[in-house]
Amino acid sequence: MVEEMEDTVAILMATYNGAKYIEEQIQSIINQTYKNWQLFIRDDGSSDETLKIIKNFTNIDHRIHKITDNLGNLGPCLNFNELIKTHLEYKYIMFADQDDVWLENKIMISVNKIKNLENFNYNIPVLVYSNYYISNSSLKYKTIVYKNLNQKHLSERLLVHSWVMGCTSIINSSLAHIAVDIPKEAENHDNWLAILAAAIGEIGYVKETTMIHRIHEDNVTKNNNTNTLVNRLDRVRKMFLFGLLEKRKLMQKLNIRLTETEFEQPLVIKKYQKLLDLKGIHSILYARNNHFYAFTKKRTFLFYIQLFFSKKRGLENAKR
Repeated sequence: MVEEMEDTVAILMATYNGAKYIEEQIQSIINQTYKNWQLFIRDDGSSDETLKIIKNFTNIDHRIHKITDNLGNLGPCLNFNELIKTHLEYKYIMFADQDDVWLENKIMISVNKIKNLENFNYNIPVLVYSNYYISNSSLKYKTIVYKNLNQKHLSERLLVHSWVMGCTSIINSSLAHIAVDIPKEAENHDNWLAILAAAIGEIGYVKETTMIHRIHEDNVTKNNNTNTLVNRLDRVRKMFLFGLLEKRKLMQKLNIRLTETEFEQPLVIKKYQKLLDLKGIHSILYARNNHFYAFTKKRTFLFYIQLFFSKKRGLENAKR
């Protein structure tokens, strides 16, 4: 009985006006071959039928819970942060988007992989992420995302640009305790968790696809990656104006977190901090020699250009 409780997986779902697809997603969780899970849903102030659908599911399955608090609308990152903070007692935590669909073995595959990496050492912060499909709103024309994913120099590359999706991930309690209270400079919980796991713990990848990530006009992924020329130019402008400064601030907060949790500063963090303090051709050469490059060649090129024109700034020059 004790072992059964230890292996319970807490699934955290942040919702907002997700009535169109959430029923299909929750049903895919119910259909999992791994049955020892608890689904905790925190709604961020939906005005559609989302809350009604959630209530219907809580009535038919005791493992599904709606979180009620007085915190109001938090936005996706703080919503997930609140969910992590209030479920730290669970050995494993997974994250669910309201509009995706999980394949039936997703939890089983994820738990088996993370247990293998822990190897009974539960003090090691561990994150496991998996391959997945992307699809349109009707779930037609599925495409595998990672066809030939390079697993070399993960720590360095994830500090430059994280490609790890939270909705494909499982983390253990050790990582959750360090990650709670996500800095705003981390952009999202996906990025923060991946950086922590890669820098001070273990990060594992499952090549098998475990879910379908639905791309549609209303979801966060679509909104953050809109391919209009105006949005592309705005993202590049923000990257060059604030990108490295935000990364420096994030490294400061990361080091404070490591000190608080008695983790030593890893070598990769020291190298990355040195990189951020360099400029011109020296920064690019240092980045290349120490394997700091992004997920794609385009992202790597933009990062190098960003480094080249960067000047060392103190935190007093933070964006106003």
